[in-house]
Amino acid sequence: MHDVTINPQIEAEWARLRYPFDQYQRYRDVKEVVDLIQTVRPDRPVRILDVGGSPTAWKFLPEYSVTTANLSVSEAISLQTDGTRLACKDESFDVVITVDTLEHLPEALRPAFLDELMRVAADYIIITGPFANDYNEFGEATLNEYIVNAFHAHHQFLQEHLQNGLPSLELCRHQLTAAGAENIAVPSGYMVYWLPLMVIKVSLMQVWQGADYSADLDALYNSQRYWADHRLPSYRHLVVAAKHSADNPLLVAVEQHFSQNTPDYAPDFSSIVAMWQAITWQRALKARDMEIAVLRKQVEGYKSGRVMRLLTALHNLLSVFRK
Repeated sequence: MHDVTINPQIEAEWARLRYPFDQYQRYRDVKEVVDLIQTVRPDRPVRILDVGGSPTAWKFLPEYSVTTANLSVSEAISLQTDGTRLACKDESFDVVITVDTLEHLPEALRPAFLDELMRVAADYIIITGPFANDYNEFGEATLNEYIVNAFHAHHQFLQEHLQNGLPSLELCRHQLTAAGAENIAVPSGYMVYWLPLMVIKVSLMQVWQGADYSADLDALYNSQRYWADHRLPSYRHLVVAAKHSADNPLLVAVEQHFSQNTPDYAPDFSSIVAMWQAITWQRALKARDMEIAVLRKQVEGYKSGRVMRLLTALHNLLSVFRK
């Protein structure tokens, strides 16, 4: 029998596809933009600062130099610092990114946070996250109610969204423009898909092996529906800003990149539900077969073991008394 060698790149991509779809979308969006930036400056890997960052950035950007900055203390954080007072020199990174961070800050701190992103970035700023609109407010309130009813507890991060209020996309872009950074906004996370999928994933947390079901569903969705998610109404927006007018063509390239890859129509969601049902039934049947196999072994053990001999003796004893 020959050992099978798996290409490490394929293995890493499979691991990324199994990330929760809501995380996959945001980090894949950032990678698409960073890859485009790298094509216009091929002399060296782009230096990136991820403010409010996590090790997930390294998983999606393994070929780049990524410094993660966060208030929390852990081995995965490169730089412990406050996002409103970054311990970094001016223009010390080619690109500064922040992934789903603004909504976790109180509204009063957001302008200072954006100012720091601008100060530390030499060329580009990438911001992704949910922004305020009627769809998102309804979606988050609905999801929160579902989670509370299912688990009798609040989801920490979602609760922070509700307490702080989602940031304004218009104010965010206006502040960047006022500071001299032209910018674009690309919709991401089609709300018509986002809310049902989030509810499905929460429901899977309540079933046996639900985490495996959920990861399989994520892999299918991420591999087949990523590009279809870039349309309105969207849960998230990807904001890309260029500090120098000479870099404005990159913004056009980013817009074209996403518009050309996004299909003209949104696929029917029933296909996603069918995927989920197929995965659920497949795993449920497999679990049933495993339980039956275990029970059969137990019965065989009882038949040949002391328990069965004891039951037989008790049966014989009862038979004597009945006579």
